[in-house]
Amino acid sequence: MIQIDAETVARYDRLGPRYTSYPTVPQWHDSYGQGEVISALKRANLRSGPLSLYIHLPFCKSTCSFCGCNHVADQKQKLTAQFAPLLEKELDLFASNLPKRRDIVQLHLGGGTPTWLTSIQLDTILNVVGEKFNFLVNAEKSIEVHPAVTTISHIEVLAAHGFQRISMGVQDFDPQVQEIIGRIQSVDMTRELIAACRERGFSSVNLDLIYGLPAQTANKFDSTLTHVINLRPERIALYSYAHLPARFSHQSTMPLELLPSSEEKMKIFLLSRRRLLEAGYIDIGMDHFVLPEDDMAKALLTGELHRNFMGYSTKAGSEMIAVGPSAISMLEDSYFQLNPHWASWRRAVEMGELSIVKGINLDEETQKRRDAIMSWMCNRRIDKGEDFPNHWITHLKSETISPLVEEDEHGWHATNLGNLFLRVIAMGFDPSFNGLEEEVKHQYSQTV
Repeated sequence: MIQIDAETVARYDRLGPRYTSYPTVPQWHDSYGQGEVISALKRANLRSGPLSLYIHLPFCKSTCSFCGCNHVADQKQKLTAQFAPLLEKELDLFASNLPKRRDIVQLHLGGGTPTWLTSIQLDTILNVVGEKFNFLVNAEKSIEVHPAVTTISHIEVLAAHGFQRISMGVQDFDPQVQEIIGRIQSVDMTRELIAACRERGFSSVNLDLIYGLPAQTANKFDSTLTHVINLRPERIALYSYAHLPARFSHQSTMPLELLPSSEEKMKIFLLSRRRLLEAGYIDIGMDHFVLPEDDMAKALLTGELHRNFMGYSTKAGSEMIAVGPSAISMLEDSYFQLNPHWASWRRAVEMGELSIVKGINLDEETQKRRDAIMSWMCNRRIDKGEDFPNHWITHLKSETISPLVEEDEHGWHATNLGNLFLRVIAMGFDPSFNGLEEEVKHQYSQTV
């Protein structure tokens, strides 16, 4: 087990991007509008290859105090019934500009809580999507769920539509932590839902955990890890809690005096990493662990791992279109985000428009830098080339970064210590980040 002292934690604990994109969202342009999006889609239509499709369903029964996702608390489900016809209109807006690219290789439903919609509403939405686009035979279909509101009927609908992967938000099984964050679910409830998925043909289950929540300690989290390992999901995501009350006002209710220190957070992470590795899981990078037979483990070995706003993915190279409030599309040469506010998003769709809040076009140089950063985040190495910038070499050989990397005949790769701080290393490849104002940097989370 890697041992890290408080001094090392302090040295590398800083505000920084997670690099699910480059350039990162705070660097995009507010002036980016529908005209730029239509142009970007028309350019994408001239390219080839299947697309990935992300659908953001923002509805939740209630607001969890830790949440950093765009959501709408809709306890009486008054809004969920409105979603299918709006989604159909928005899909038409995208599809009309992509007449030659209707093949889908990956579908992901995120939220919010997609299963806060009724099973009938979910079935309607999936039928709408199937009418607009063509799913390839090997298409990957996945969804995020909250076990406390997900029923057998939901699972049956998903299975009927060919879903193979499901991600369950556990966060922590400790009762005290669950009470504080407003996310109550038992181990038995989770186990029963996993069994229902297995019985209906799901090939992969992911469990999300979060460390750094109030009242967590390494000793207490060890119990959650035991339960999770016994449940034996194919994938485990171990996220660091990002306390950003300026962006997510509901996080201000968190009892700050109960938040673990950076040192305690690192103890929880290192304990978790050790236990998961001992249990046979493979460390994919940053916060993802998978069983050796999982497709993601194979993609890591073959260099085909990909990273986007859904995290790590095996569908390298596929451009992603995204619909629903706050959804972010990632095309080869552009990124753009839809309006996160339900009312504004709905009004625009009803008027036959795309409500864009920000976006960016990527020139050739920016695309090269993006590819280098994503290669680092996915493969934990960066190769030298004829145009390898000298200031990158200076960064990699600096006193702070040199303990995190090793040079070889092809380039640089992360050390064992460096694997824990991939974001810190990647920040040196990102000249725009260091030029940001401090108030903008505070939109990012801590690296520890």
